[in-house]
Order: sequence, then structure tokens, then C-alpha cells
Amino acid sequence: MNDFYLIAQENQEPKDDFQLRNLGRQFPMLTVGTMNKLLSTMLFVLLALVTTFGQDELFGKYTLTDNPGSYLILHADRTFKFRYRSHAYWDLACGQFEIKNDTIFFNYTSDMFDLSCNSEKINMTDTSEYFLKTGVDKTYRPVTATIKKKEIRTIKTGDITDLATVDRRTHYFKRERRRHER
Repeated sequence: MNDFYLIAQENQEPKDDFQLRNLGRQFPMLTVGTMNKLLSTMLFVLLALVTTFGQDELFGKYTLTDNPGSYLILHADRTFKFRYRSHAYWDLACGQFEIKNDTIFFNYTSDMFDLSCNSEKINMTDTSEYFLKTGVDKTYRPVTATIKKKEIRTIKTGDITDLATVDRRTHYFKRERRRHER
């Protein structure tokens, strides 16, 4: 029997460089290139798992800290729903968001006048299904925001179709606890 077979069979370490070199020839799957590919694949899978678990924490409902009736919901399919409510003003809008590093970019695709966004029919009269258009305040809509732990901090807010309303305003949204976190 040759030495490398005995080493592999008895699970022993190679005794010298000659045995180590020949071990690679006997078992070509253990070459340096193959090991590098295997390590790269394992690192990629590990990074993907960590990223996925970290982003899972991102999704959920965030409440405006100084106005609990206002919220932002981020869904796993990269869609969101924003609702602002105060005594005399309101807003409801939906869209898609994109994350780059720790910044969230919001793209609004519909608002309270679209029933696919406003399925609760907020601010519709009971008799005519007519929306009350007065009192809509789009200045609180997040345009860009940063996310850290369980908090979203707006960088810019406003209505991107009316650039006069876009401003650097900071509002904090705290993530609501899920039932199993309580």
C-alpha cells in the first residue's frame, strides 16, 4: 500500500512535504483552487444568510414618535404604506422602497385616492364614496431616511411632485414590537 492511502485511511496528518504534495495528487478535490472556491461559496452563503436575517428585522410597522396615529409599514416585497394623521390634516400613500447601505429611498406610486392603497376607505364619506380632498398634507411623506436598529429617521420629507414642499425635516419612527417580542 502507498503512504497517502494509509494517511487517508487512518486519518493521520502527512509526515513531510512529499506526502502532502502527493496527497493533493491522489485526491484532486483537495487542491488549493478547489478549497478557495469552496471557501468563497461558504462565505457567500453565510453573508447572504446574515443579510437576509438582518433585513427581516427591517420589515414591520413604525410609528411616528411624536404622533402615534401616524405610521410607516415596510413590507418584505419592498412595498410600503405611509399614513399621516393629525387634528386637521391627513395623508395616506403607498409605493416601493429601495435600500442602499443604511439609506431608504421611497418612491410613491399611489395615494389615498386609489382604493388599492386606501382599502380602508379612510376619509371617504359614508354616502357618496367621495374623498374629502381638503386637508391632505403631503409634507410629512418620507423621501429619504436612514435606518438604525429599530428606528427610521427621515432625511428629506415632502411631496416629490411639488419640490417646494421637499425639505430637510427630521422625524423619528420607532418600530412597533411584534407580539412575540413582548
